[in-house]
Amino acid sequence: MALWIWYRRTGPTAGLQITALALVWGGAAGNLWDRLRMSRGVVDFIDVGLGGTRFWVFNVADAAITIGAVVLALILSRPHPGSGTS
Repeated sequence: MALWIWYRRTGPTAGLQITALALVWGGAAGNLWDRLRMSRGVVDFIDVGLGGTRFWVFNVADAAITIGAVVLALILSRPHPGSGTS
């Protein structure tokens, strides 16, 4: 619900913020769909590593949530024009 309210309060010229919100929302919806559809829950299928070193195993929905969240964090960390902060 918070993402929907945030989206509704976002102006039409804030394309990057809208895209980031869509990534988070879409990733969460994808993971929810997998949990409802499959008895095993969400299937992580992307396994990245180099030699014997393995990184986290994830899926496309996880990647979308992470990218969207990082972009939103960067947007929120920047001062907004007209807010009185420099």
